[in-house]
Amino acid sequence: MSSLIIWIGFLISFFFLWEAVRILRGLRLSALPATDNKSIQFGITLIIPVRNEEKRFPALVNALSTLKKPGPGFEVILVDDHSDVSPEIWFSKAPLVEFPLKIIRLQDYFPGKTGKAMAIHAGILKSSYPIVTVTDADAVFHPDWLIFLAEKFSSRLRPDMICGPAVCGITGFGKSAQKLDWMMIMAVASGSFNSGHPLSAIGNNMAFLKESYLQTGGYEKLPFSVTEDFQLFSHFIRLKKVVLWVATESGKIETEPDETFREFVNQRKRWTSGGLSSPFRSYWIVLISNLMTLLLLFGWLVHPGFWLVWSGTKFLADWLILTRFSVMIRETIRFSDFIRYELIFPAINVYFPLELMLNPKISWKGRSF
Repeated sequence: MSSLIIWIGFLISFFFLWEAVRILRGLRLSALPATDNKSIQFGITLIIPVRNEEKRFPALVNALSTLKKPGPGFEVILVDDHSDVSPEIWFSKAPLVEFPLKIIRLQDYFPGKTGKAMAIHAGILKSSYPIVTVTDADAVFHPDWLIFLAEKFSSRLRPDMICGPAVCGITGFGKSAQKLDWMMIMAVASGSFNSGHPLSAIGNNMAFLKESYLQTGGYEKLPFSVTEDFQLFSHFIRLKKVVLWVATESGKIETEPDETFREFVNQRKRWTSGGLSSPFRSYWIVLISNLMTLLLLFGWLVHPGFWLVWSGTKFLADWLILTRFSVMIRETIRFSDFIRYELIFPAINVYFPLELMLNPKISWKGRSF
C-alpha cells in the first residue's frame, strides 16, 4: 500500500511541476509589450461601484489624483449601490476633487435592483468615453495605469478587454503571506491565460471597450453571479473577443488586504462560488495544487525521504512562479515571507473545503448570498 502511495505522490509531483512550467512560460508572454506605438486614440471612463465607502473616500480621491490622464479625455463615475449615507456628504471630508467626477445612484436607473454588477452596468450606460475601466474604492494606482491601458487599446491588436493584476498590502490577516497568496493567484491567472488556457481575471483591474461590452448584452442580460468580473471575463472569452492579460508594473493596482480571517474566508467563498462554472482546467489545477498540499502536510507519514523530494518540488515551483511574477510587476519578495506563506496557506487550503461544506452561506458588503 505504501509503495502505491509513493508512486501516486511522484505522479502528483510530476503534474504539479508540469503545470508550473506551463505557467512560467505563460508569464514570459504576459510581460511582452502589447502595443506597437505610443499613440493614444481613446478617452477613458473609470467606474467605481460604491457601497458605504465613506471612510475610504478621501484616500480614494488622493489615489485618483495621482493618475496621469490620457489626452483624449478622462472621467470618474461613482455608482452608489444603496449606501446608508449619501455620497454627496462624503465630499465634506474629502480633498478637493481635481478631475471630472459624476455620482449616480443605481436606484435612479434600475429601481429595485441591487448589487455590484448592475451598479457597473448603470455606470457604463452613463459613460462618455469608448474605454471603460472598473476598479474598487480601496484601490491605489500606479501613476501610469490609465496611460498604460489607453496605449494598449490603441495598439494594432485592438483588444476588446484588458485584464491586469491586483496585489494587496501587508497588513491584516496573514500580512505578507496574504500578499504572496494574491500574487500567486494573479501569476497563475496570467500565466495560464497566456499559455492558452483562460482561467480568471480580477474585476478591480479590468478594462474593456464600451461598444464590445454592449454587444455582449452586458450585465443586464447575464444571470446573477457573486463574481460578476469572472462572469464577464468568461462571456468575452466565449464570444471570442480579443482579450489581453498583461502583467507589468504600470498595469497593476494595489488593494486593501482582508483584515481578519473571517473576511478572508468570505472572500474566498465568494470567489469559489462564482468559479464553479470555470473550465475543466481550473478544476484540474485546483485538484493538483490541493493534492500537492496534502503531500506537503502528510507525506512524511508515508516516507520521510520522499516527503523531502515532494516538498522541495512544491517549494521550488512556487518560488520560481512568485519570483518571476514579482520581477514583472516590480514587487519585492523576501524569502522569510515566502516561508511564512508556505507554512500558513497549506493549512488554510485543507480547512477551506470544510468551511464550504459546513457553512456555504456567503456574506459580503453587508449582504448574504
